[in-house]
Amino acid sequence: MKIILGLIVVAVVGIGGWFALTTLQTSSAIDALAADTRANLIAVKGGTFDAGNFEITVQLENGDREVRLVSTSALPAYTVTLDDFSMLAGEALNSSFDLFTQATGRPSQVHNAAFGLGIPDHPANMTWQEATAYCAWLGDIAGLSLRLPTEAEWEFAARSRGALVPWGTAGGVWMPGENVSPADAPDAVKDAANQWPASPMGFYDFASGAKEWVSATSSDARIAKGGSSRSDAALETIPGRTIVHAVTSSWPGEPDRLAQQGYPYHAAYATARCASDEAGQGSGTVDFEAPAMVPVIGAQAVSY
Repeated sequence: MKIILGLIVVAVVGIGGWFALTTLQTSSAIDALAADTRANLIAVKGGTFDAGNFEITVQLENGDREVRLVSTSALPAYTVTLDDFSMLAGEALNSSFDLFTQATGRPSQVHNAAFGLGIPDHPANMTWQEATAYCAWLGDIAGLSLRLPTEAEWEFAARSRGALVPWGTAGGVWMPGENVSPADAPDAVKDAANQWPASPMGFYDFASGAKEWVSATSSDARIAKGGSSRSDAALETIPGRTIVHAVTSSWPGEPDRLAQQGYPYHAAYATARCASDEAGQGSGTVDFEAPAMVPVIGAQAVSY
């Protein structure tokens, strides 16, 4: 009997030690995420600009030039005046989203590396409701007031304070293998975050990675912005918008996680890039001259 009791005690102590170690590791990871969040919040000086669609000069394959609207899915141009705000340099990653679900007691996302699901350094796919809650939680742990950006804020930051550029890439142009992934790159390469040079203001993946939720709503729909490795990203320019309608059926493999959000919810290949009314530590670059002309870009192969 003493031997059995001793084994029980050892087992209990072992389990308790494991939970304590796991809790300590999670706490340390959350502290690191909070510090990283504060360090990577980029200040954007406000101003007045025309959000929505605009015209650019395109260099055609035959050498001719053509003036055309930059998007086929954008709102008509509208004038907006923005106060100063801040946005995170990069998209929410699976590693951060996992900490969020653990800390808030939410069902975890599916992890399957063979299908590209839950890989730590890839953007986290989440519903609009999750993105809203994630930003609030991230702000709590970082001591900031974080939220999803407005659509106009997102466009202003992606355009380096309103420059007439089609994409939020380094230089504002589309250069596969230099500032975005080549169309034929493996999904594991295209999905990895922060691998290409930042935009002039210091932002990553406005034109790649995953689509990004904004706070805008349209009837029962929600709006996602930017390009995605799961789409014809070259055609998804800054003013373009993906409209995601409410749904009531769960994603395959994740019924428990989504069912707990309540219905209707909004699910897509989209992630969060949180914004704040507070000043960020990064100053950003505000003097950026848009290229006078961009080469015409054709459709890419869709990877899903």
